[in-house]
Amino acid sequence: MPGRLNRSLHEAIEDWTEMAPYHIKLMTSSFSNSPPVIGVGALKNQPNAKRSQFSHMLFRDEFTRREMICWHFISYDRMLFGKLDPITGRQWMNLADLYWEYRRPGDARSYYQKALKIFLLSCKKTDDRLIEAKKKLANCYLTIGSYVDTERLLLEVLQALDEKIVELSVLEAANPTTVKPTGDARRASETSKPKIVDVIGNLRAERVANLLVLAETQKHLKKFQQAIETLALVVDVFESGGKLPRGEQCLAVYLELSKVYTALGESSQSNLYHSTAKQLDFVRIMESAVGRESRSLARELEPLVVLYQKRKKFDIVQSIRKQIELCELASKVSTPINYKGIESDLERLAKHYDARDDYGDSTVAFHLRARIKRILRDTGNRVSMWMLLATGKMAWLLEAIELNEAFYATMLARLF
Repeated sequence: MPGRLNRSLHEAIEDWTEMAPYHIKLMTSSFSNSPPVIGVGALKNQPNAKRSQFSHMLFRDEFTRREMICWHFISYDRMLFGKLDPITGRQWMNLADLYWEYRRPGDARSYYQKALKIFLLSCKKTDDRLIEAKKKLANCYLTIGSYVDTERLLLEVLQALDEKIVELSVLEAANPTTVKPTGDARRASETSKPKIVDVIGNLRAERVANLLVLAETQKHLKKFQQAIETLALVVDVFESGGKLPRGEQCLAVYLELSKVYTALGESSQSNLYHSTAKQLDFVRIMESAVGRESRSLARELEPLVVLYQKRKKFDIVQSIRKQIELCELASKVSTPINYKGIESDLERLAKHYDARDDYGDSTVAFHLRARIKRILRDTGNRVSMWMLLATGKMAWLLEAIELNEAFYATMLARLF
């Protein structure tokens, strides 16, 4: 009995301590001229609601009003669902989000910790609520300079995201979408829940964002080798598919890798990533200025072949060489003279535009094929004209032979 009583007293004191800020705010408001908002009905802007209680809150600042509303919902959910229910944890998250929004990470941290404690008791490791709580708490730790705790939480978040991606990938492989819906079914699918592929894509993007934060944290902890490994995972994501990366975020990662290699004392790797980032940035500017199939762009792509060969990224090297070849092909067919075999070159370029399917590519492919038709039509007209001329000459020759039959017979007899 004494042990049970001690435990009950301990829980009562813990509950009172947890809700102490709320009770203090209520007591403070009771001694002031503006009574607090009491009851959910007072939060509703309806004629039946007690306007005398709600209207006093309008004279307070926005933060105080929202803070008291969050505390009210926490108090109600604790009574209705229990203090360890995930719904109550969600209300603690809302209160922490409010403090984070008003740039008070120290206060937000304690409430994120309360929410995380509740979610750890009732949620799986891959639950979205648990992952979100860990991420937000890690951001608080990063803001206040607690990098060890930030690294620990981010590693847990990344592990949970990897497990979730694997689970969804297995589910997608077991139920592939082989038939595309059309008509009303297509419109219904567009307004329905997001597809598994889209969810996996969002999770991978979230994983990249957390990897970047983890690398920044490891830099603060002077763990440069671990930061390089983390950034290498991000680079692998951008370079996947064997295509040349073009986004600004990839360029920023290259530059960040260059800085970390410099801090580690490896100047050769630092110069390699720095040169790659600068050359990619210049290529991106050139593409927007002259187009992806310009002859001048091919000269700027050649240095990238050397840079990626040094990193043994042969799939990207092959992709760059293919783009250089297409630039040369586009320059070759742009001449007004129709050389022999231009039809096959035009068709190959049109297929490239069809496969890429970027803005305006279908129009360019259409005009290339229209040029092929014009070339074939003109060639057919020239052949017909030569056939007419040849037919006319043969008729004249036969007529001449008929008129001078004895002469041509004598000549043929002498020949044979």
